[in-house]
Amino acid sequence: MNITATPKYQTLKQEIEQSNSTPKELTLHLKDPHHEVVLDNCTFKLDFKKAKWRSMTMNTDHPLLRAIGRDDHILDAFGGLGKDGWIIANQAKQVTTCEHQIVLFSILNQAAQHHSLTNWKILHQDGHKLFDQNFDVIYLDPMFEHTNTAKPKIEMQVIRLLAHMLPETDWKKAYQCAKKRLIIKQNYKSPILGCLPKPSYQVTNGKKSRYDVYIKP
Repeated sequence: MNITATPKYQTLKQEIEQSNSTPKELTLHLKDPHHEVVLDNCTFKLDFKKAKWRSMTMNTDHPLLRAIGRDDHILDAFGGLGKDGWIIANQAKQVTTCEHQIVLFSILNQAAQHHSLTNWKILHQDGHKLFDQNFDVIYLDPMFEHTNTAKPKIEMQVIRLLAHMLPETDWKKAYQCAKKRLIIKQNYKSPILGCLPKPSYQVTNGKKSRYDVYIKP
């Protein structure tokens, strides 16, 4: 892996270089005011002030919000680059987003420092380690198989390189620990998870994905 950094980010640079889960294909430039990711000569910056991110917060009837609700304390266990956490936090009461991968977390955390949301906490941690804490809703957005043959956008390429899947036992623990509901994002055509009860209902998000909603008895 090739990394360059300003003096401000030398400690983070060393931590990333020591990470065994960081792919050699990724070139990461760390500089103020945003982290810059370069992959296959394409540059990506995460900036919540841009119009495309602001527009996401205007759809109060987004399928994700219909699945999750707005009044509860929500754990977004696998934050990635924060798209879903950003949508939820602009509408919900309180959101905690976790991202275990140091590169993804550093990009997300740096961008989040420039927004004004006081109800959105971002942690560098494995989300499953918080399953047994006091969350009304647990939301899981794992990496699922994509059938689209088109090359994904640069941010999705970065996430696919770095993210990981949950073992089956964690699905069960998430269901057991969620006080009110568990929501799992799935490929639109994927079968429901056999290790959990049948979803209470499903919310579709176009023809690419859906949200399986498990209401606790």
